[in-house]
Amino acid sequence: MSPDTILNSPLSSRPRRYRGTPRVAGTRVSAIGFRAATSALSGLFVVAALGLALPACGGSDDGSDPAPEQPGPPDDQNPPANVQPASSKARVLRKEPRLLANDLARALDLPRAALCQELDSYDCFETHNILLGGVEPYELRIDEPLAAASVASPMATDRVALSACGERVVLDFADPASAVLFAEVAAAAAPEAGDREAVAARIYERLLGRAALAEEVEALAAMFFEPDEEALAADPREWSQLACYAVATSAEFLFY
Repeated sequence: MSPDTILNSPLSSRPRRYRGTPRVAGTRVSAIGFRAATSALSGLFVVAALGLALPACGGSDDGSDPAPEQPGPPDDQNPPANVQPASSKARVLRKEPRLLANDLARALDLPRAALCQELDSYDCFETHNILLGGVEPYELRIDEPLAAASVASPMATDRVALSACGERVVLDFADPASAVLFAEVAAAAAPEAGDREAVAARIYERLLGRAALAEEVEALAAMFFEPDEEALAADPREWSQLACYAVATSAEFLFY
C-alpha cells in the first residue's frame, strides 16, 4: 500500500488521541495540570464534608465533652414501674415431664412418687407422659414431642399440679409446726389476710425461685375471698391448694 493511499484512507481523517492528556473545551491539557485540578477539587469536597459533619458532633465550644445529664430526685408520687427485663432471646421451652416432676418435688418438698398417682397405682407423669410433652420411642414409637400440644395436655398439667399441691396441704395441715408451705394458714383457727399473704409470698419463693411482687402477693391472698370470704374461711385448705395450683400452672413455672 502506497503512502498516498494511507493518507487518503478514512482512518487518517479521525482525530488523533493523546494518551494521558485529555482535551477540555477543545484545548489540550497536560497530564500534570489535569491531576492537579482533580486533586484540588477533591480537597474542596473533603473540606465541605467536614464542615457539614462537625456541627453535628457533641462537645462544647471549648472542645470539652458535655456534662452527663444528672438524674432528678425520686418521685414518691409516681415511682418507676417494676418491669421485668425482656429476654434477649425471645424463646422459651416447655418443661418435659421429668423436669416438671423434679421441680414440683423440690418446691413442695415431696418425694417424686408422692406427687400424683392415678388410681393409687400408676404414676401420673408416666401415665400422661405424651400429653405432658414427653416421648416413648420403645413401645409407642414416639421419639419426638408432639409438634402441637394436644387438647388434653392442659388437663394433664392441671391434674399433676393440683394433686401435688393437695399432698402438701394434707401434710402441712396435719402438722402445722413442721409445715413447709402453709404454716401460717394451717396454724390459725381463722386465717386472716396477713396469714394468707405470708403463705402467698412463700409459694412464689419456692415454686418460682424469686420474691413475689407486692401486687402478686395481694392478688393471690385475695383470690376467691372477695366474693364469698366466709365460705372459704371455714376451710382454708381449699384456698391453700388453689393458691399453690395457680402458681404451679403459670407460664413462668411450666416454661423455661
